Amino acid sequence: MALLPMRMNSVIGLNKDENTAFKTNRILVVDDEEFCIASLRVILAKAGIDTEEQVDYCITGTEAVEQVEEAFRSKISYKLIFMDFNMPVMDGIEATLLIQTFFNDHQVPENERPVIIGLTGHVQEKFKTKGAAVGMQEVLGKPLYFSRLLEILNHYNMV
Repeated sequence: MALLPMRMNSVIGLNKDENTAFKTNRILVVDDEEFCIASLRVILAKAGIDTEEQVDYCITGTEAVEQVEEAFRSKISYKLIFMDFNMPVMDGIEATLLIQTFFNDHQVPENERPVIIGLTGHVQEKFKTKGAAVGMQEVLGKPLYFSRLLEILNHYNMV
């Protein structure tokens, strides 16, 4: 039995209202491991993020690209994306590259794009370099601890 549906709280098909916070102060979590999604959800909630209203979840890079594109078309923007590196079908590197290409094609300024944080079990410098090359602002090792998550949320004005 799955812990989470494939697209919990997906922006796709939601009735969009004029709530600015709903439209701009959002987080997308992308990971193929349900345990990792559930863990990140718990620590986001502990940090004060409303995981029912502010956070969307995808389990593949392909879904993440579709989700970001649909959100953009619906005038909903993600402030942060937590992107797993290693996923089947499309990994986090390719997904990030496609997301950045989409924003380039739509001439979205850098300061209006989501911050993409890469998450990986491999913390060697080559993974950080790989992530930076495709547009990840940071690459962090798993597990992501509460104190580090809180630093990130504070740095990007999410809490």
